[in-house]
Amino acid sequence: MSKLETFEIEYKGNKYLATEVENVFEPGSEDTIILASSRLNDALVDKNGKFVDHEAEFVDDKIFAFVGDEYFSFTKEEFMERIIEDFD
Repeated sequence: MSKLETFEIEYKGNKYLATEVENVFEPGSEDTIILASSRLNDALVDKNGKFVDHEAEFVDDKIFAFVGDEYFSFTKEEFMERIIEDFD
């Protein structure tokens, strides 16, 4: 089992966990996708689901999906299994 590698995305002075993994949703693809904390999504959009500013839209465009912070404590294998279950 390997450790999930994470990094932080900073937005409006706050830091949010994220990870970049292989794109398992497109067979044969060598691309990667970024998954980030759902707390980041909460910061990017208002209660009506609209982006709070242009920077928020720019940040969101780079993210494939948002997941709960608990996902970032999983091993890489557990993380991949969960996102396949949740998003496929």
